Amino acid sequence: MSRLLLLAPLLLAACIADPAEIESPEVEVVTDQGTVTCQLYTLRVTLYDRAVLRPQSMSDATANDICRAEGKRRQAEVLNR
Repeated sequence: MSRLLLLAPLLLAACIADPAEIESPEVEVVTDQGTVTCQLYTLRVTLYDRAVLRPQSMSDATANDICRAEGKRRQAEVLNR
């Protein structure tokens, strides 16, 4: 039983699509620190959303958080239609 639990994450990872297959066109998000260019993926998968360009004054983590938030905002917008 414990071996099965150890294999579960590997089996789940094998089921997740390759991010390159679900990329959308890049989008720009304007912030107080400048524009962040985001690579978003399908509306169902916001986990992979990330920044590809960011202002020099902004950390990678902050830029990625902005992109994930934009992905979730777009996801909610579609679901609320």
